[in-house]
Amino acid sequence: MEKKKRKRNRRPLEATYDNMRKRCNNPDPKDASLYKEKGITVCDRWKGNGGYARFVEDMGPKPTPAHTLDRRDGTKGYSPENCRWATPREQCENQSNNRINIRVQEYVGGVRARIVINGKEHSKRFNTKAHGIDLLALANEFILNKRTTFGV
Repeated sequence: MEKKKRKRNRRPLEATYDNMRKRCNNPDPKDASLYKEKGITVCDRWKGNGGYARFVEDMGPKPTPAHTLDRRDGTKGYSPENCRWATPREQCENQSNNRINIRVQEYVGGVRARIVINGKEHSKRFNTKAHGIDLLALANEFILNKRTTFGV
């Protein structure tokens, strides 16, 4: 049995570049509703002959293999001003369906609560013994009462 031929060696960012263009031009209704119908396009600078080279020039290399292309403002298209390399965590926090993201980190003597509401970060350290804080209750207070500042 003959082995399948591997795809040719691709330039480092070629798959990222191709996928960006496909997302904006795909006629598939599922993808079109996420990009094309919302007016999400690739800027003229990154199109046509030399577009890939200009994309690489503008974006530079990925900081790590885990970084992916991210639009800072999800309502705008792909351009040097609106794109960045983001970690999976940054991507998750920047999704249009992400409204509230809660992260709690323990440290000696307490916790640090970090809540991101519609992209705006609220963070505070608590000495759990001194404040007697129930973190679940605190998170629910933010969600149910649409609080925008920490209060203890």
